[in-house]
Amino acid sequence: MSHATPAPSRGLRGKLVLELLVVVLGITISFWLQEWRDQREDRKQETRLLRGLVAELRVDRAELLKRRTRIEQDIASVRRLLQPDTAALSERELDAAMDVALGYVSFAPSRSTYLELQQLGGSRLLRDKLLLHQIIALYDRIYPIATEWDAVNRSFVLERLFPYLDAHGPSFQVEMSGASASGYHEAFRALAPQNEFRNLLRSATVFREGQLASYQLLVAAVDKVLEGMGAGG
Repeated sequence: MSHATPAPSRGLRGKLVLELLVVVLGITISFWLQEWRDQREDRKQETRLLRGLVAELRVDRAELLKRRTRIEQDIASVRRLLQPDTAALSERELDAAMDVALGYVSFAPSRSTYLELQQLGGSRLLRDKLLLHQIIALYDRIYPIATEWDAVNRSFVLERLFPYLDAHGPSFQVEMSGASASGYHEAFRALAPQNEFRNLLRSATVFREGQLASYQLLVAAVDKVLEGMGAGG
C-alpha cells in the first residue's frame, strides 16, 4: 500500500518562500555591492590615468614648442646659405649655418600613461568615447607622422649630406686645392658653386618644412585632447 506525501502547510510554504527571497536578495545585494566597488575602482583608475595624460601631454607640448621654434630658426639659417651674398658672411657665421644644415631635430613623446591605458582597457575605463577616440588618434596616428618626419630629416643628413661633404668637400680625408678642415666654412666655400650641393641644401629646407608642419599638426592635436580633458590653456 502506497502512502501519499502530505503537502506542506501554508505556514511552511510561506517560510520557504521567505527564505528563498532572503537568499535571492542577499545574492542581488552582493552583486550590486561588487559592481559598485568595481565602478568606484574604475573611476579612480580613470581619474588617475587622465591626470597622468594631462601631465605628460603638457610636458610634450612644451618640448614641441621649443623644437618648433628651433626648426623655424634652422630653416631660416639654411636658407641664408642659399642667398647670393654669402660672401659677406664671416667664417663663424658660415660655420654656424653649416652646423645647422648638418644637424637634425627629433622628438620622443611621453607614452607611459597611454601604454598603461591600453593595458588596462581604455575603452572600458574612459566614459567619454569621443575623448578616447581623440587620444587614440593622437598617439597612434599623429605622433607617428611627426616621428616619420624626424626619421626623414635624420636619414637625409646622415645618408646624403655628410657623405656628400666627405666625398667632395675639403676634409682630413679629402684634400681640395690645399684646403684644410679647420671649419665648415671652408667646405661651404669650396662647394657653394656646385648645383648638386645647393640642391641638397634646398632639400634640407624642404624636409624641415615638412617636419615643421607635422609638429604644428601635433601641437594642435595635443591642444585638442587637453581641451577635451578640461586642461586646455
